[in-house]
Amino acid sequence: MEDFKCLLLLTPSLVHLKLVSSRSKIDSIFDGSYWEQFIQNNLFSLSKFQFLFTCYTNNSDDISFLDSLILPFQSSFWLNVKHWVVFCDYIPRQSEIRLYTTSASNDIKTRSPKLEVSSINSKYRLLLYSNEDMDYNSREGTLTTLYLSNNQISDIGAQHLADTLQNHQTITGLNLSQNQIGERGAQHLADALKNNKTLKILILPYNEINDIGVQYLANILQDNTTLEELKLNNTLSGYCAAVEATIELRNNKTITRLNLWEKTIGDEEVQHFVNALENNRVSYHHSFCLSHTGDNGVKYLCDALRNNITLVELNLGYNQIGDIGAQYLADTLKKNETLMTLNLELNQIGDAGAQQFAFALKNNKILKDLRLDGNKISTELQNRLETEDKRFCLTIYYDPDLYSYKK
Repeated sequence: MEDFKCLLLLTPSLVHLKLVSSRSKIDSIFDGSYWEQFIQNNLFSLSKFQFLFTCYTNNSDDISFLDSLILPFQSSFWLNVKHWVVFCDYIPRQSEIRLYTTSASNDIKTRSPKLEVSSINSKYRLLLYSNEDMDYNSREGTLTTLYLSNNQISDIGAQHLADTLQNHQTITGLNLSQNQIGERGAQHLADALKNNKTLKILILPYNEINDIGVQYLANILQDNTTLEELKLNNTLSGYCAAVEATIELRNNKTITRLNLWEKTIGDEEVQHFVNALENNRVSYHHSFCLSHTGDNGVKYLCDALRNNITLVELNLGYNQIGDIGAQYLADTLKKNETLMTLNLELNQIGDAGAQQFAFALKNNKILKDLRLDGNKISTELQNRLETEDKRFCLTIYYDPDLYSYKK
């Protein structure tokens, strides 16, 4: 920079100056105050100043540096004396910062999403490259769906989209898959959804949302009753399937089968959707399949089943349910009047748990099939229970070594 400064000092009558420079870090060449003082003291005749300065940053979670870069260019010298308007933008996909004058903007067009602020407008704008459908709908005045997949807008872009969603009254669908959105971005979106009354579909697969981020989204479901579909699969969180199921149960009043067997839903995650199951009061029959659940998860589920009048099939096979979980389920069967099939194969239920089911079935005439094969029930008790009540199925089990069913 000092060598360049010496060169400019040799041209005091310079009228037009155009600079293009790519830097490894933000230095004095980005400093509007420095240029203001230098021009006032040395370049008296300069009437046209075009520049484009770029650099790359690893600090993609904090965009406050854009404010610090643009602030010096908001002085009276730049806006009132010289009438030079300056822009500063950040491109998440390239982690690139660009500082440039209006006259140089035609040379730096990009198809990537960017955050932009200017010396005449300090409010951030998120600029996106529109696709054909967006262009058509915008022209027709009917823009209701934003498809922004694979734009790497990251948490910063999610924040600015969230700001828009808080007041936007037409967008009903938003696809943000493959955008490097993490915990902070999920929090911003959740804050927006608290008050948004139009968005019905939010697609977020293939991002970087962790358990905390998904929890933010789960917490707003009590306040937001508009959202009908929330896709979170293929993120890093174990809560994803539970939150998706909550939305599905809450809004789809005609659902008859919910299969979560291949989803990794543990005891804590079960809490997220048992309330939705409990509040579903329609007359349609339901079947429900769940895996990766233990005794505590069963307790949450049983709390919901006490008042549920739609569930007819419950598949809890291949879990970690023991005698305590069996007790919860047996107590539920004593009062439940709709469940017809209960599958508990390949769990950890022993004689004590099996006995509890035997007591419950004495008063329950609705249940038609109870599968307990592959548990830890003694052969003697298996034979006795199957003889006394044909609804018990205890002697068919899955042999993991042979990958076949035996009897």
